[in-house]
Amino acid sequence: MSDSVADVPVLPADGTLTMGDGTGTPVTMVIPYDNGNVKVEDFEVDDMEVQAFESRGGTIYAIRDVKKKTSTKITFTADLVGSTDSAKANILDFIRFTNKYSGNVTTLPSTAGKAKLISFKWGFERSNFGATADGSFTYKYCRAKASIEEGVPSKISISIEAFHFSTDYVTVT
Repeated sequence: MSDSVADVPVLPADGTLTMGDGTGTPVTMVIPYDNGNVKVEDFEVDDMEVQAFESRGGTIYAIRDVKKKTSTKITFTADLVGSTDSAKANILDFIRFTNKYSGNVTTLPSTAGKAKLISFKWGFERSNFGATADGSFTYKYCRAKASIEEGVPSKISISIEAFHFSTDYVTVT
């Protein structure tokens, strides 16, 4: 039996999100969830954007690779547990490098700039459906933004731009 991501169901309502900084032994925040969802967008061949060329009559006569994609978009939404606290661990402080996480270090090499980036790993259930192990996507160079929505329950949405900075920017298991 093959064991690729597409062959075995993924149960996104049962997983973890792990965010990490760029220190030698990363400072991490693991977010277990059982009422959330993750969306990873736009997987393409060679991560290339294409351009279609049309004749004046609207007939396509060529399609060419024009540019290497520079990032992947990821969105996570779940029930909100806490927003910010100077003593406790929470999502907003981690992605903003504030309070308890003000000493975090970017995952970007110092020679590449000073942007504050984090790693992002989505771990999900597969072994309960016949796979040999659970799966994950790990993106190494990410910029995150968060939105909070009031309600019962309140929600948090995290939008992540995962940059294709180097050849090791993503690991899929």
